[in-house]
Amino acid sequence: MSGRRLSLRDRGWLPTETMRLTGPFAGLGTDGLTWALREWYAWCGPSRFTSRIDRDARRWRPASPAETAAASVLHVPPAGPEALLIRAAAEPLDGRPLMFVHDGAYVVFKASHATLDGGAANALLPELLRSATGGQPAFPGPYATRLPLARALVRHFGADPRRLALAARLPRPVQEQARGPVRPWQPAPAYLTVRSERGVPGRIRAWREATGSTASAASVVLAAIHSAFTQAGLPPAPGLTVLVNGRRYLGKRSWVPGNFASGQYLAPSDPSDPEQVDAAISSAVAAGRPLTSLALCDARELLSRASPQQPRDVPAEARPALSLSHQGRLTGYEDLPWSGPQRFGMFGTPGSPAGLTVSIAELGGALHLAAAFHASVFHPGQVRTALELVTTDPSTLV
Repeated sequence: MSGRRLSLRDRGWLPTETMRLTGPFAGLGTDGLTWALREWYAWCGPSRFTSRIDRDARRWRPASPAETAAASVLHVPPAGPEALLIRAAAEPLDGRPLMFVHDGAYVVFKASHATLDGGAANALLPELLRSATGGQPAFPGPYATRLPLARALVRHFGADPRRLALAARLPRPVQEQARGPVRPWQPAPAYLTVRSERGVPGRIRAWREATGSTASAASVVLAAIHSAFTQAGLPPAPGLTVLVNGRRYLGKRSWVPGNFASGQYLAPSDPSDPEQVDAAISSAVAAGRPLTSLALCDARELLSRASPQQPRDVPAEARPALSLSHQGRLTGYEDLPWSGPQRFGMFGTPGSPAGLTVSIAELGGALHLAAAFHASVFHPGQVRTALELVTTDPSTLV
């Protein structure tokens, strides 16, 4: 069988991989994880999850579900969550749509971004872990929503066509002119995770009540991250990019694998002000700009003939271009068989030299922050300092 062609949206994400580190769990093992994958493959039937990715032909190639499951679980000796993450990052997918790398307690779930994005992974991963540790999973799907972008566009803009004019006004990132010395660089992906103590999310809510702030708790954290990097000696580049899940424009029962989120560049005059960040996000979402961004990505993939080239040099004092992804409260993970304080981190392949992505999630009454960047551009110690500032108490930074 020749297999299905990758959609334009999926093709655009082939260079990117997504990882999730979580644990520790009781009862986690290779047999259970392999069993969970086989159960999932049987549930969803022939699909992208039971296919190998042919990057050259840009097709999903059908594969044996049993063989794919057995080849998609790797056990490594225990060395701690950070070491497990480094090991998983170095393990190539080799066409596999997804894989697990585990040490018997912690596990890294790794997948091509063409297979699924953060929203889809947060629906699938806890159910796979529940199945792997002897629980009863509630798998999403099994049938993907057909033509999700077209449906979302009609649903949102059909309700009020005046939104089209607002959605077309996509702010452009400020292009800073290089001043001063530059230096050569090489890709050096680095990943960090930091967990707050329990109760920090509650402090944010208490601060909002005490100050009468109308900004969401998520906007408080996003603004605090911008401020924390400045305090850590890494003042960010102008503006910030916030990831928005396009599934919010579909019905609650929709199941969209692959990538269906887009980064929205925001340009508040003060990115460390939660009220301004909240207003910028609300404006973009209400206008439907995430949907027009997804449509533009499809169009660019259709017209492009070559992959963009990375610059050879970076400024000697590079400023991080922040991309922030707030996953909210991870309710699907709460009743898993944890065997210690929860750890969670979400990562994507670092992109441009100055790109620095931070993901945020709430789990077990704590904030979990994870950063992906190039250690050849930004010092890991400074990045960790910024993350730790946020996890101490975000409300003190805004």
